Amino acid sequence: MQSTAHAVAYEGHVAGAETRARRRRDILRFCLVALFVIVCYQFDWQGLRTAWAELFVATAKQLHLRPLRAGIDSFVFNGKYFKFGLACTAVDVFLGSIPLLWETNKALLRNLMTAVACFVCLSAGNLIRLELGFILYARGMSWFLAHEVMAGVFYFVVFLTIVRRRWELY
Repeated sequence: MQSTAHAVAYEGHVAGAETRARRRRDILRFCLVALFVIVCYQFDWQGLRTAWAELFVATAKQLHLRPLRAGIDSFVFNGKYFKFGLACTAVDVFLGSIPLLWETNKALLRNLMTAVACFVCLSAGNLIRLELGFILYARGMSWFLAHEVMAGVFYFVVFLTIVRRRWELY
């Protein structure tokens, strides 16, 4: 009887140690998220912002919106000037998601493939968010609802997707 009690106590100790180790890894991941985003904002990303402006304007024209390029990373729409900032590219979201999606027990190539898939999905979702926001804005919705709230919903969906993936890993 005593050996069973010791076995149960030992299993509880091991489970507790695993939980503490997982908690430490999660704290490290969250710290890395902050670090990656802070480092991201230390760069200009002009080439990426230019590419996004080009992609957005070309797609908007296909959707019968009429933006006019005003610079390498800007355009005019309905008489108002818009400039692509870093957050408009979602690169900050992508870089911040890497520490949360990285699986230390998987091969480097597998993690890189996950990162590429994440980048493609985030980019597609971001383009849809931007275009839909401007469609709504063109139809009279306030900028706050069409752009800011839409961005919040986008970030929330990304967050839920990452949480779901992390949950499945445990």
